[in-house]
Amino acid sequence: MTYTTDSDFLQEILDRQSDAAEVSHLRPTDPSRPQNPEGVQSSIFEIDGVEELFIDDLPKAPQVKSVDAIKADLETGAITKYEALISVLFSTLYHPDQTALSFTREDLVAAANNLGVSPPSNIGDVLYAYRHRAPLPAWIQATATEGKAWSIEPAGRGQYVMAQSAPLWIEAPDDIEMSWLEDPTPGTAREFGLEGTALLEAILRSGDVLSDFLQLDMYHLQSQVRTHIASFGQVEIGMSFVGADTETSVAVAVQLCGQGGAVSLAKMGQYDAYLQSRFFGHTSRQVIAQLIGPHKVHLMDVDLSDGEPIVRQHHLYNLV
Repeated sequence: MTYTTDSDFLQEILDRQSDAAEVSHLRPTDPSRPQNPEGVQSSIFEIDGVEELFIDDLPKAPQVKSVDAIKADLETGAITKYEALISVLFSTLYHPDQTALSFTREDLVAAANNLGVSPPSNIGDVLYAYRHRAPLPAWIQATATEGKAWSIEPAGRGQYVMAQSAPLWIEAPDDIEMSWLEDPTPGTAREFGLEGTALLEAILRSGDVLSDFLQLDMYHLQSQVRTHIASFGQVEIGMSFVGADTETSVAVAVQLCGQGGAVSLAKMGQYDAYLQSRFFGHTSRQVIAQLIGPHKVHLMDVDLSDGEPIVRQHHLYNLV
């Protein structure tokens, strides 16, 4: 008897299984048989002397939280107000056949009304938070097609789309190396208690840490750059540098992250457009800088030219 994992065959077996009157005995699965699709468990039975493949379990459809369940989580403190709002928005819009869900800021206000809470005074910060500070909630990501992830992108003035694409969040590789480097941070910056991205900017401004990382002489050009790019509108760039050695010069845009963990790649397209516009004709690089602690900085040299994030190199610096 020939076995296959074609979906039509599986459906036929399911139909037979529902009609079967008697199962004589269970046979152990033969390792040489063709493997089932991922998530499908099966057993080989013998019915009236004929082997049949029975499906024990099929992949379960993604579970979408109800508004009531989300509201209960919010009331118990299990989730934040921002997470509750974005969860209700997704729950309202989601359909298993759609990989792009369009919405407006008014839909977030409606989500707040559904929860019985007042919307944040700056409703746009909810969207910014899930574009640049943290991934969308895990239960939302679990509904995405394998190999894809949900992310939020602008789609016009006041218009947005929550769409599936290649994952836009990246974790540092596990094989991290650490070096000790003299702390280039001005003493006054630490004296007055700078923290987060402000402290990170002060650490990087001298160019010493980046110079060691990229093996180029790095010179700081600008911080907190705000400019208009035709394909994106207004963009904000953390820091820009130019690096040089005897043979080449390189323009470097640095994305500042005030904490460790996953890093959003949503801005990389904007950074690339900025580099091409501001430093046309020059080699360019993008670096993600993370402040791991008051005296620790993690740098990642990231390439997104083929659509998938590739970490060319990364390093952890302990500043002493």
